[in-house]
Amino acid sequence: MKKETNIDHRISHAFADAAQRSSVGRKLADIAASQLLWFLGGALFFYAYVVTVRVGTFASLAVLAPVAVSWLVTLALEYLIRRRRPFQELAKPLAVGMLWVPPSFPSGHATLAFSIATVFWNMGAGEWIVSAYVIAAIISIGRVAVRAHYVTDVLAGAVVGTVITSFVLSHWML
Repeated sequence: MKKETNIDHRISHAFADAAQRSSVGRKLADIAASQLLWFLGGALFFYAYVVTVRVGTFASLAVLAPVAVSWLVTLALEYLIRRRRPFQELAKPLAVGMLWVPPSFPSGHATLAFSIATVFWNMGAGEWIVSAYVIAAIISIGRVAVRAHYVTDVLAGAVVGTVITSFVLSHWML
């Protein structure tokens, strides 16, 4: 386990260092890590509202339920596992602002991004599906680039977001 962790740390640190070397890399990492999630969430709400307008606004809000459940599962896992973030272990500044700094594993941003992409998939959103998963991957990469997460944090977040959302949608939603 220790050897795997070291590989995870080395890959994550090398990627973050490369991204932080230039002002362009820093800005792209910042956008990916902190702003794209809002865009993706807004796109989901817009799509759900447009598609479900015939059945009411409540249906467009219902898409938030599986996303919320996924986030709550991630939050519980973060506080059970309590992994420190890369910037904390390196004593380097975090490259983006955070209002609240929960533990690192799994990544909440990756969970939310992949949860939203999975809702798009479940809704049969056509060309939106590929875009949603690509944006989710970019968000996850951005979280590593700003030293907020290790690669395994975002991979685990992607799995949690996809699996929990799929479970909620298949068992409790339409």
